[in-house]
Order: sequence, then C-alpha cells, then structure tokens
Amino acid sequence: MEDNEKRNARGTGAAPRVFPYPAWQGKALRGAAALLVYGEQGLGDEMMFAACVPDLLAREIPCVIECDTRLAGLFARSFPAASVHGAPRDGDRRWLAEYPQIEAQIAIGSLPRLLRRNTDEFPAHSGYLRADPARAAQWRAELAARGGAYCVGISWRGGTAKTRRDLRSMPLRELMPLLAIPRIKFISLERVAGDELAEIKASCGADVLNFAEALEDMEGLAALLQALDGVVTVDNTVAHLAGALGRKAWIMLPHDADWRWQRVPAASPWYPSVRLCRQPAPGDWATVVEQVHAELASLC
Repeated sequence: MEDNEKRNARGTGAAPRVFPYPAWQGKALRGAAALLVYGEQGLGDEMMFAACVPDLLAREIPCVIECDTRLAGLFARSFPAASVHGAPRDGDRRWLAEYPQIEAQIAIGSLPRLLRRNTDEFPAHSGYLRADPARAAQWRAELAARGGAYCVGISWRGGTAKTRRDLRSMPLRELMPLLAIPRIKFISLERVAGDELAEIKASCGADVLNFAEALEDMEGLAALLQALDGVVTVDNTVAHLAGALGRKAWIMLPHDADWRWQRVPAASPWYPSVRLCRQPAPGDWATVVEQVHAELASLC
C-alpha cells in the first residue's frame, strides 16, 4: 500500500487535494474531534477504498466523509454512524463550516496504508454498501415478471482513454457464448448500448433486457445489482459496486490488469463475493468468456 501513496507523484493522476487540517497518521483523536475522509480518483476507487470506513467506525473514530455527489445517498445509508457530504470535486468549501469538529484529514485512498497493510487485515464481509431496499424489491418484482430462472447483469465497457479503456473493454459479441446459456435472463448494465443490443439480437436472437434509464444514477444501479442473481463485467464501476454490495460477480480482466486485482489469485481481498477471470494472453477474451460460461452454466 506504500506504493499507492505515490499515485499523485507519478504525474498521471489527479492533483492532490488540500484541506485546512493536519494529515491523520492513524492515531486516536481527542475528545469529540472528527476525521475528514475525502474522496479522490474515480467512482470505483471511492467505493473500493470505502471498505476501510467500517474499520474507522469500529475504532469509534468520528468521521465526516466527503464523496462524489453520486455516491452520497449510498454512503449515507451504508455508514449511518458517519456524516456524509456529497460535493463537487474541489468546488465551494464553505460546507466545511458545518463540521467544526474536524481536526484531521486523510484521502480515502490513503486509508489502506494505515488499516490494510497485508491481506490478513482484510476482513471477510458480505457487502459494506447498502442499496435502497424498496427500490431493490421493485427490481425483483420487475425481473420476476420478465421470466428467467437466473438473472445476470452484463457490462463490457470499462475505463476512459486515460485509464486504458482499450485494454479493459471488449466487444459485446465476445459475450455471445454466454447469451446462449438457457434459463438465464441477461440484463444490460451499460447506459448506452441500444445499437449493440439490436445487432446481437439480429445476429443470434439474444434478447438482452435494457433498462438504460434506470442506470443514470448510482442508487438505481445499486438497487438493480442487489436484485440480480449475478453480474458479469469487465473492470469498471459496475465491478466495484457489485463487489462492495457483496453480490456474486465474475470480473473479466485483461492480461495486464490494474494493481488492485493483483496478479494470480482468482479471489479479491477487497471483494470476497467476486471471482476474477484473467486473460491468459493479451487480448484473449475468448478464454475468459469460456471460463465464465462454464461457471454460469453449472449454476443453471
């Protein structure tokens, strides 16, 4: 985790954020003093590193969590003992006046350096984020009405041009062997995928459900994931959200995967509910899909 502290020094990430408090070094705070845990990097990073928030709360460290506005509702429900504030990145800081008890700060991505220094310090969990139970129930009813003994979400795009999108993404047609598995109803977890889904249906008759409008906010996506029986995804926000919710998921990784997925294990210390499926050679998605196919087919 020490190497992760060099993320800004490399010159490839976002510039360090600055708040008017001393850096927290892992020690107990005095009295009613609170720790500001502020967001950085992308949505997936914020969700992954939020795994450390329960550690802070277990130590009875009062926390003010500043996060991406899209995560505020999800974090507030998941960490009721903390104060959660959603704010635009480096926007107006006057909201800090609402929390005069803050006496120290730490970037959420720096928590593992103090709390998760080896794999033995990663606790088993069944999910630390909580979807809206009412919205999840609505999705279960909707999916039950559509039929299908086993409902699986699929996502095949990941990253941006700066975060290795070409390596992390695959064409939807690579997933065609999965779409042929009987008794599984597949649901697209891509916000914009109408043309690709129409092409797949025309070429092989696969009818993938598409609820694009429900994926416009993180609360809607979390509720849908909570209602699914499983998720098949590349390395993206969906992967992190599924893992943080404790949902069964297969994460398809490129040969040169990001550091957080390590190198060899099929299991992730961050997300015990997920299975990591890696390319054996650069660009070999077919073998990855074959592995996922075998595991999915065995469930049905």
